[in-house]
Amino acid sequence: MARQGIEAELSAAAVEAIGQAELPSELRKPLSPRNWLRLPVIWLSGLTFCGGVGLAAFLWLATMPSLLSCDRQRWWVSHEEHLICAEQAVRNGDLESVLAGLKLVAHWSPHHKWYSRANQRVQEWSAMVLHRAYEHTQDDQWMTAIALAGQIPPTSSLSGKAGQAIATWRQQHWEQQQVDRAIQAAIKAQDWLTAETQLTELIGRKEAHWRRFLLQRRHQLLTERLARQQLQQIRLFAAAPGGDRIRQLAQAIFWAKQLPHHSYTQVEAAAAIDRWGQELLTIAATQLVQNNQPAALATLQALPTTTPLTPDLAALVAVHQTEQLLGQPISHHPTQQHQLLPLLITLTQISYISTDALVYAQAQTQLPKLQAQVQDLLQLQVAQAISAVRHPNALDWATQLAAVVTPERPRYLQAQILIATWQHRLHPTIASPQLLLANQLAQAGTPEMVQTAIAYASQIPLGHPQRKSAQAAIFAWKQQFPMLTAAPIGELTINSSK
Repeated sequence: MARQGIEAELSAAAVEAIGQAELPSELRKPLSPRNWLRLPVIWLSGLTFCGGVGLAAFLWLATMPSLLSCDRQRWWVSHEEHLICAEQAVRNGDLESVLAGLKLVAHWSPHHKWYSRANQRVQEWSAMVLHRAYEHTQDDQWMTAIALAGQIPPTSSLSGKAGQAIATWRQQHWEQQQVDRAIQAAIKAQDWLTAETQLTELIGRKEAHWRRFLLQRRHQLLTERLARQQLQQIRLFAAAPGGDRIRQLAQAIFWAKQLPHHSYTQVEAAAAIDRWGQELLTIAATQLVQNNQPAALATLQALPTTTPLTPDLAALVAVHQTEQLLGQPISHHPTQQHQLLPLLITLTQISYISTDALVYAQAQTQLPKLQAQVQDLLQLQVAQAISAVRHPNALDWATQLAAVVTPERPRYLQAQILIATWQHRLHPTIASPQLLLANQLAQAGTPEMVQTAIAYASQIPLGHPQRKSAQAAIFAWKQQFPMLTAAPIGELTINSSK
């Protein structure tokens, strides 16, 4: 116990001595505000530097190009990468890629780092080019084969073989040209014996290209001889007296057009076709002067398309096409863009017919009808374009535009159909579109329009709220025109010439 008391006293004395001890003056000074701030600034600067380096490294990694991009070659790409890209392109078997690869590496010096690998590729690619050149000689494409073999570089081991092949092909091509000139001259002059003799001399040639050449020229000789015989028979038929001259010329032109194209005979046949076409043109012009327009049009049907028409005959064709166009029934369906183009083309042709043309009076009669057609169609197409907005104001505006087409206009029925459709969209509960259209058509007061109105009103089915109104209207219209009956809707068309 006494020992424990002594230890306690010593510990207390030590603590008191430590408390009374003086610290050095440096340690006893309090930290100034500047010293307190210096430590965070240093740490913050270090963190900022490390973060900036990390961000720069990330951006550099993110923007690095792929290991190898052959699609976009850059100026800093190494020769090795160029070579690898060329090898990849050649694997596709494209001849242009092979030639580009040869051009790339053919001139690398033996001291180049990648010369050994490049030289191996030069040998492989040169063999591919030379093989392709041989293939072209199988089709007698001598100049193409020579051009290909000429692109094999001197550094290739096949350069000498390519040079020998080029010399051989040039000689073979020259020989074949000389023989072919003589044969073509004989065939063109119809000297069949000389041509056959020259071909017979080639029978002993064993080379493949001469055998192909012999077969081709023999076929040409037989074709030309047969075509000449046929042309002579056609000429005799066309010159035979006592027949229907127009039919003879038309048949002769048809047969002459069937002769083999790209032949010497076809050249003479074309000249004969032109002569016969001019004769037909003269006959048609005479028929037009005699005011026999149907006969003139029939004669022009046999005329070759290469024969130009005289102004009078061209005007006749334009007037005839206009009659056909105006005679077509106008559909009661909505207008379409393709309906306008034929009318505009025909209107242009009719407008430019000369005043001294034989059919000028007919053209002037057709001109107002065509203009009315074009005006109505343009008006209705503009109205349809506006109605496509499907807004009530747009539908009202479209209705006003279509209402400009009056009953005497060629596209009145079309306009009324559109108006009825738009009115039904605006007021779907008032009446059915068929009854609206029928009432509008009946207001024209003509038998044709009333008959059309009856047909449309008859479409309203039993049980429809407007059925009774439709029947009452039909009864009233029939009382007004007793001879009318409901016509099928498929027959409801208006002749545009009216």
